Amino acid sequence: MSVTPAAATPNQGQRMAQSVANVDMVPSPTATPTVQNTPDPTPTPDPVKTMTISWNSAPSTIYTVGTANVRNIPFTSGYVIKTLAAAQTLTVYGTVNGEILSNGALWYRISDQNSTPEYIYSELVSTTKPVPVVTTGPTATPGKIIKVNLTAQTISAYDNGTLVHQNLITSGQPNLLTPTGTFQIISKLHPATFYSPWPKGSPYYYAPLNINYALGFQGTLLFLHDATWRGTDFGPGTNVPHTAANGSQMTGSHGCVEMSVDNSAWFYNWATIGTPLVIAY
Repeated sequence: MSVTPAAATPNQGQRMAQSVANVDMVPSPTATPTVQNTPDPTPTPDPVKTMTISWNSAPSTIYTVGTANVRNIPFTSGYVIKTLAAAQTLTVYGTVNGEILSNGALWYRISDQNSTPEYIYSELVSTTKPVPVVTTGPTATPGKIIKVNLTAQTISAYDNGTLVHQNLITSGQPNLLTPTGTFQIISKLHPATFYSPWPKGSPYYYAPLNINYALGFQGTLLFLHDATWRGTDFGPGTNVPHTAANGSQMTGSHGCVEMSVDNSAWFYNWATIGTPLVIAY
């Protein structure tokens, strides 16, 4: 989900060159004309995307900030080689401009020049190792903490280990899951307009959405925010395709954490920039 003024561009697909050989059909010499089959035209292959990797003179270290996919090319259409959990240590061997997503086109090459190419988008990692956050108990991290439980479809606010607010939410749909890991609130928007990073015709496209309260936790892509179009359709089971109480067909979000306007306003007024956010099952 993108937000004014950032604008994401449509996905740039992985290109695959094809070569189809046609065989000329020569009619047999005869006085009687024969019907010649016309072979299918040879497809013109799309140009292969060229990428220039800037190799680091000395490898550096980064850490995943949530669940992150590693791909064979720096495009979301690429093959997912593996999925990493939060706080995993990675080595950066180079950088490359790939698909433009929420925070530009920067991707990291996390395999050396002699290994199979592996890439991860820059917004999914940090140069600072995430600090474990404990929400309750004698070792609870002091201060304000937000915890999202994707199994229970709830969001909870803790202040010095004490639960002060909790409500139902709707998280990402099956193909656009809300990432897990430890994040922090990095922006507060009131109001905001969200624009689809997917083009018209995509099953994930949506018309511009007016949002009352939004707390950003991953670049200009993912937020805790209200979703007036859902009515009261929040809680377990609302993150997958289903029939809502009003009879309409609904599914989960595009990766954000959605809730009612009242609850979104509560979190907007309570949380500050830098408030830790823990998302887990």
